Amino acid sequence: LSAIQVGVTLSGFLASAIAADAFSEYLVNFLIKIGLVMNADVLKAGVVFVITLLLSYLTILLGELVPKKVAMAFPEPFARIVIHPISIFTSIANPIVVFLSLSTKVVLKLFNLNTEDLDEGATEEEIKLMVSVSSEGGHIDETEREMIDNIFAFDDLVVEDIMTHRTEVSAIDEDWSFEEIMDFVSNEKYTRYPVFKDSIDNIIGTIHLRDLIKYLNSSEKFVLSEILRKAFYIPNSKMSDELLNEFKLNKTHIAIVIDEYGGTAGIITMEDLIEEILGEIADEYDDDESDGIIKISDDMWLVDGDTELFDLQEALEIELPLEKFDTVSGFVVGELGRIPQIEDVNSLTSAIEYENFRIMITKIEDKIVAKTKINRIKPTDSQGGTNETD
Repeated sequence: LSAIQVGVTLSGFLASAIAADAFSEYLVNFLIKIGLVMNADVLKAGVVFVITLLLSYLTILLGELVPKKVAMAFPEPFARIVIHPISIFTSIANPIVVFLSLSTKVVLKLFNLNTEDLDEGATEEEIKLMVSVSSEGGHIDETEREMIDNIFAFDDLVVEDIMTHRTEVSAIDEDWSFEEIMDFVSNEKYTRYPVFKDSIDNIIGTIHLRDLIKYLNSSEKFVLSEILRKAFYIPNSKMSDELLNEFKLNKTHIAIVIDEYGGTAGIITMEDLIEEILGEIADEYDDDESDGIIKISDDMWLVDGDTELFDLQEALEIELPLEKFDTVSGFVVGELGRIPQIEDVNSLTSAIEYENFRIMITKIEDKIVAKTKINRIKPTDSQGGTNETD
């Protein structure tokens, strides 16, 4: 790039100098012959000025703007044509570039300006802006834009934000028989399972479904410890980009997330990390409903308690306290102000009203809100009526 800048500058300067010297005298004599009466020195200065402007225009047009547009329209053919001439010129101009770089450093040093730490590359914000402009211009589709935005947001994510919480972890007890384990995994949708001893807070390893399959229709005695893989423990404060590198280094796809007290906070898999970049990856075992939200009508939604509160906010197009709660269940319990009881199920008196929505608990599992029904409150409802859309 520096060599190209030197070339453009030198070509413009030399062209102006040569043209001024070669054509100015002829033009002055021509103007005098056609009857232009003016001081010869003033006339010559005017001619040189006009020649310089004209050559500057041609240099900018033919030396910068047109080549850039052609290169953008036909990048590969254009690159094949100019790569060799540019390489030769870069080698020739290298001493000039080095001399100019050293001169720049000397001048900056005289003014006590340190630019050694300045990053000459594009910043994250600049790249995001370029992506946004390209997306609006139709050069990048929405999926590509979302992936690029997700990549930049990825290194700001903490494991705790994307892990599967301990209450939702499908884990295997080390005391289970082979039949019990196979019965359990046949009703699940995963390939890797943590194994615990006594409680979920004491995970002793993980097993892979592939290791279990070899015992099917086999006379070999099943011993869980023989297929138990070493558990990979991480703190809940670990950054997601660091974990991705550790997954690759350790050649593992599942990690046990430990909280600050040493207990199990949850688990996280390679798929969880990849989905943060690519978006939700559904397989044949995933439910058809997106994000646990089923829209019944324009005024009614059925929502699972473990649905991310952010997803509900997007679906309802309202502002929810995302800084206080992660899931719909947590939000409902927080608004209710207590642990939900069985009598709260399908109870209008226990329903929560938030802005112009009413949230009713429809199912409770282990003192956790499992399912809810959300209705948009009509004006008559806010005045004491009960005209919900059922």
